[in-house]
Amino acid sequence: MNLETLQKLFTELRDFLEFYNDNSISYYRRIVRNVVVMLESDEVDSVKMEYVIKSYKSLYRSGPGFADYCIWDNDYAKRKQLNEPLDRITDELWKIMKPYV
Repeated sequence: MNLETLQKLFTELRDFLEFYNDNSISYYRRIVRNVVVMLESDEVDSVKMEYVIKSYKSLYRSGPGFADYCIWDNDYAKRKQLNEPLDRITDELWKIMKPYV
């Protein structure tokens, strides 16, 4: 698990979520923010890895949640453009996290 790459991706995700500041996902925003704080900390890598895995699982718990999240716009082309960064980040995170979940 490359912690530097994870830090970069979770930071991008945090910035994206904070930019749109959707209160309906404040729980998930908090998880992402806390992951960034942990990855930036002086904790040993094993603690960071454990925290990231646990937090990632929390993002995608069963039921409606973060997996269903998108920025809505009635115009499909604009909606697709707005969500491209989110899709890219979550796809890259999945490629890294898949073996751990």
